[in-house]
Amino acid sequence: LVRPRDRFEWRFPIHESCLLKAAPEGSFDAHTDDSVTFVHRESAGTREAGRNLRILKKWVEQVGETVPRAIYYLGKEYGIAGDVPSAFYFLERFTHIALDKDEKCLSHLALSQLSRSTGDHNRAIGHALDAMQTRGWPEPYFALAESYYAFASSGKDARYNYERAAHFIEIGLALKTNDAAHTVQLQNPKIRYLIHTILNVCLS
Repeated sequence: LVRPRDRFEWRFPIHESCLLKAAPEGSFDAHTDDSVTFVHRESAGTREAGRNLRILKKWVEQVGETVPRAIYYLGKEYGIAGDVPSAFYFLERFTHIALDKDEKCLSHLALSQLSRSTGDHNRAIGHALDAMQTRGWPEPYFALAESYYAFASSGKDARYNYERAAHFIEIGLALKTNDAAHTVQLQNPKIRYLIHTILNVCLS
Protein backbone atom coordinates (compact mmCIF):
# COMPACT_ATOMS: atom_id res chain seq x y z
CA LEU A 1 0.00 0.00 0.00
CA VAL A 2 1.76 3.11 -1.22
CA ARG A 3 0.74 6.73 -1.37
CA PRO A 4 0.59 8.74 -3.51
CA ARG A 5 0.11 5.98 -6.09
CA ASP A 6 1.26 8.05 -9.07
CA ARG A 7 4.69 8.44 -7.48
CA PHE A 8 5.39 4.70 -7.63
CA GLU A 9 5.79 2.17 -10.42
CA TRP A 10 6.49 -1.55 -10.84
CA ARG A 11 9.91 -2.27 -12.34
CA PHE A 12 11.87 -5.26 -13.64
CA PRO A 13 10.53 -8.17 -15.69
CA ILE A 14 10.99 -10.66 -12.86
CA HIS A 15 11.09 -10.35 -9.06
CA GLU A 16 9.26 -7.10 -9.71
CA SER A 17 9.69 -4.21 -7.29
CA CYS A 18 7.40 -1.31 -6.52
CA LEU A 19 9.74 1.69 -6.51
CA LEU A 20 9.57 5.47 -6.45
CA LYS A 21 9.59 7.09 -9.89
CA ALA A 22 11.83 9.88 -8.61
CA ALA A 23 13.74 10.81 -5.48
CA PRO A 24 11.36 11.71 -2.63
CA GLU A 25 10.88 15.32 -1.65
CA GLY A 26 11.64 15.98 1.99
CA SER A 27 11.86 13.08 4.42
CA PHE A 28 10.94 9.51 3.52
CA ASP A 29 10.35 6.54 5.75
CA ALA A 30 9.07 2.97 5.42
CA HIS A 31 7.44 1.04 8.24
CA THR A 32 6.78 -2.62 8.91
CA ASP A 33 3.48 -3.30 10.63
CA ASP A 34 2.69 -6.73 12.10
CA SER A 35 -1.02 -6.10 11.55
CA VAL A 36 -0.46 -6.52 7.79
CA THR A 37 0.07 -10.05 6.53
CA PHE A 38 1.35 -10.91 3.05
CA VAL A 39 0.24 -14.25 1.61
CA HIS A 40 1.79 -15.41 -1.66
CA ARG A 41 -0.23 -17.85 -3.73
CA GLU A 42 1.00 -19.52 -6.90
CA SER A 43 -1.24 -18.96 -9.91
CA ALA A 44 -3.18 -21.93 -11.21
CA GLY A 45 -1.61 -24.12 -13.88
CA THR A 46 1.80 -25.61 -14.51
CA ARG A 47 4.72 -23.24 -14.33
CA GLU A 48 7.03 -23.22 -17.33
CA ALA A 49 10.35 -24.92 -16.54
CA GLY A 50 13.24 -22.46 -16.79
CA ARG A 51 10.91 -19.48 -17.18
CA ASN A 52 12.79 -17.20 -14.79
CA LEU A 53 16.19 -18.09 -16.25
CA ARG A 54 14.97 -17.44 -19.79
CA ILE A 55 13.56 -14.02 -18.86
CA LEU A 56 16.62 -13.01 -16.85
CA LYS A 57 19.09 -14.00 -19.58
CA LYS A 58 17.20 -11.82 -22.04
CA TRP A 59 17.03 -8.97 -19.52
CA VAL A 60 20.79 -9.06 -18.85
CA GLU A 61 21.45 -9.09 -22.61
CA GLN A 62 19.45 -5.86 -22.82
CA VAL A 63 20.68 -3.97 -19.74
CA GLY A 64 24.13 -5.47 -19.15
CA GLU A 65 25.47 -4.37 -15.76
CA THR A 66 23.44 -1.15 -15.63
CA VAL A 67 20.95 -2.97 -13.37
CA PRO A 68 23.12 -4.87 -10.88
CA ARG A 69 20.09 -6.68 -9.41
CA ALA A 70 19.66 -8.46 -12.77
CA ILE A 71 23.14 -9.96 -12.39
CA TYR A 72 22.31 -11.16 -8.86
CA TYR A 73 19.05 -12.83 -9.82
CA LEU A 74 20.60 -14.39 -12.92
CA GLY A 75 23.27 -15.97 -10.72
CA LYS A 76 20.62 -17.28 -8.34
CA GLU A 77 18.58 -18.78 -11.19
CA TYR A 78 21.65 -20.47 -12.68
CA GLY A 79 22.19 -22.05 -9.26
CA ILE A 80 18.59 -23.31 -9.18
CA ALA A 81 19.04 -24.71 -12.68
CA GLY A 82 22.16 -26.59 -11.57
CA ASP A 83 24.61 -24.57 -13.69
CA VAL A 84 27.04 -24.00 -10.84
CA PRO A 85 29.90 -22.37 -12.84
CA SER A 86 27.53 -19.75 -14.30
CA ALA A 87 25.97 -19.19 -10.87
CA PHE A 88 29.38 -18.55 -9.34
CA TYR A 89 30.38 -16.24 -12.20
CA PHE A 90 27.36 -13.94 -11.93
CA LEU A 91 27.12 -13.93 -8.14
CA GLU A 92 30.83 -13.18 -7.76
CA ARG A 93 30.52 -10.45 -10.38
CA PHE A 94 27.65 -8.97 -8.40
CA THR A 95 29.80 -8.69 -5.26
CA HIS A 96 31.95 -6.18 -7.20
CA ILE A 97 29.09 -4.07 -8.61
CA ALA A 98 26.51 -4.22 -5.78
CA LEU A 99 25.23 -0.76 -4.94
CA ASP A 100 24.97 -1.24 -1.18
CA LYS A 101 26.35 -3.39 1.63
CA ASP A 102 23.10 -5.25 2.29
CA GLU A 103 22.93 -6.63 -1.23
CA LYS A 104 26.67 -7.38 -1.32
CA CYS A 105 26.34 -9.34 1.92
CA LEU A 106 23.39 -11.30 0.56
CA SER A 107 25.43 -12.21 -2.51
CA HIS A 108 28.32 -13.50 -0.38
CA LEU A 109 25.82 -15.55 1.64
CA ALA A 110 24.38 -16.98 -1.60
CA LEU A 111 27.90 -17.89 -2.73
CA SER A 112 28.58 -19.52 0.63
CA GLN A 113 25.41 -21.60 0.36
CA LEU A 114 26.22 -22.56 -3.23
CA SER A 115 29.73 -23.62 -2.19
CA ARG A 116 28.32 -25.75 0.64
CA SER A 117 25.92 -27.43 -1.78
CA THR A 118 28.89 -28.53 -3.91
CA GLY A 119 30.86 -29.71 -0.87
CA ASP A 120 33.47 -26.94 -1.13
CA HIS A 121 33.34 -25.88 2.50
CA ASN A 122 36.61 -23.97 2.47
CA ARG A 123 35.24 -21.73 -0.27
CA ALA A 124 31.95 -21.49 1.65
CA ILE A 125 33.82 -20.34 4.76
CA GLY A 126 35.66 -17.71 2.71
CA HIS A 127 32.43 -16.20 1.43
CA ALA A 128 30.87 -16.35 4.90
CA LEU A 129 33.84 -14.37 6.23
CA ASP A 130 33.44 -11.84 3.39
CA ALA A 131 29.77 -11.50 4.31
CA MET A 132 30.73 -11.00 7.95
CA GLN A 133 33.09 -8.18 7.01
CA THR A 134 30.34 -6.53 4.96
CA ARG A 135 27.46 -6.55 7.45
CA GLY A 136 27.13 -7.40 11.13
CA TRP A 137 24.20 -9.80 10.77
CA PRO A 138 23.79 -13.22 12.41
CA GLU A 139 23.57 -14.99 9.02
CA PRO A 140 27.30 -14.96 8.19
CA TYR A 141 28.01 -16.63 11.55
CA PHE A 142 25.35 -19.24 10.80
CA ALA A 143 26.89 -19.84 7.37
CA LEU A 144 30.27 -20.46 9.01
CA ALA A 145 28.65 -22.82 11.47
CA GLU A 146 26.97 -24.84 8.72
CA SER A 147 30.32 -25.58 7.08
CA TYR A 148 31.97 -26.57 10.37
CA TYR A 149 28.91 -28.67 11.13
CA ALA A 150 29.35 -30.43 7.77
CA PHE A 151 33.02 -31.10 8.57
CA ALA A 152 32.04 -32.58 11.93
CA SER A 153 29.22 -34.66 10.45
CA SER A 154 31.65 -36.20 7.98
CA GLY A 155 33.97 -37.21 10.84
CA LYS A 156 36.62 -34.54 10.26
CA ASP A 157 37.83 -33.44 13.73
CA ALA A 158 34.26 -34.07 14.86
CA ARG A 159 34.32 -32.76 18.42
CA TYR A 160 36.37 -29.69 17.56
CA ASN A 161 34.17 -28.76 14.58
CA TYR A 162 30.90 -29.37 16.47
CA GLU A 163 32.20 -27.05 19.20
CA ARG A 164 33.30 -24.49 16.62
CA ALA A 165 29.92 -24.63 14.86
CA ALA A 166 28.10 -24.16 18.19
CA HIS A 167 30.42 -21.24 19.01
CA PHE A 168 29.55 -19.33 15.83
CA ILE A 169 25.84 -20.05 16.14
CA GLU A 170 25.83 -18.70 19.69
CA ILE A 171 27.61 -15.54 18.53
CA GLY A 172 25.01 -15.09 15.80
CA LEU A 173 22.13 -15.65 18.18
CA ALA A 174 23.57 -13.05 20.56
CA LEU A 175 23.41 -10.35 17.89
CA LYS A 176 20.32 -8.18 17.62
CA THR A 177 17.69 -9.61 15.30
CA ASN A 178 15.84 -6.43 14.32
CA ASP A 179 18.32 -5.47 11.61
CA ALA A 180 16.73 -7.10 8.56
CA ALA A 181 18.29 -6.23 5.23
CA HIS A 182 16.92 -3.11 3.56
CA THR A 183 16.65 -4.60 0.09
CA VAL A 184 14.03 -6.08 -2.20
CA GLN A 185 16.20 -9.12 -2.78
CA LEU A 186 14.70 -12.39 -1.65
CA GLN A 187 15.77 -13.64 1.78
CA ASN A 188 14.95 -16.74 3.78
CA PRO A 189 13.11 -15.46 6.88
CA LYS A 190 13.38 -18.85 8.61
CA ILE A 191 17.17 -19.09 8.88
CA ARG A 192 17.34 -17.44 12.34
CA TYR A 193 15.01 -20.16 13.65
CA LEU A 194 16.16 -23.22 11.70
CA ILE A 195 19.73 -22.74 12.95
CA HIS A 196 18.58 -24.00 16.37
CA THR A 197 18.26 -27.48 14.84
CA ILE A 198 21.97 -27.54 14.05
CA LEU A 199 22.86 -26.04 17.42
CA ASN A 200 20.86 -28.76 19.14
CA VAL A 201 22.88 -31.50 17.40
CA CYS A 202 26.19 -29.74 18.06
CA LEU A 203 25.52 -29.36 21.77
CA SER A 204 24.24 -32.95 22.03
